[in-house]
Amino acid sequence: MPCYFSGMYRVNYDYDNWAMLVDELLSENYTRIPVINRVQIIDDLLDFARAGEISYQQALDATTYLRQEFHYLPWKAAFTSFEFLSRMLRSTEASRVFKVR
Repeated sequence: MPCYFSGMYRVNYDYDNWAMLVDELLSENYTRIPVINRVQIIDDLLDFARAGEISYQQALDATTYLRQEFHYLPWKAAFTSFEFLSRMLRSTEASRVFKVR
């Protein structure tokens, strides 16, 4: 009897592929990417930054697309990571800069 596995997996693309995905998010046609995939992109980028696999600059640059996002779920993914960053930066000088931006 075959055994099948299913689940959600994170995919860490190389820099150029991440850049292409982010460019699409930043375009006015960002909705060509289904909302669930936009959630995954934001969540994966911020999680890989947290793990030190990619730079926070790259991950946070991607979140600038959110100014045009109307669905709740991509925002929720971003807020979850922003809450983590806020807790980690709370007692550092970077906290002030993080709150301003």
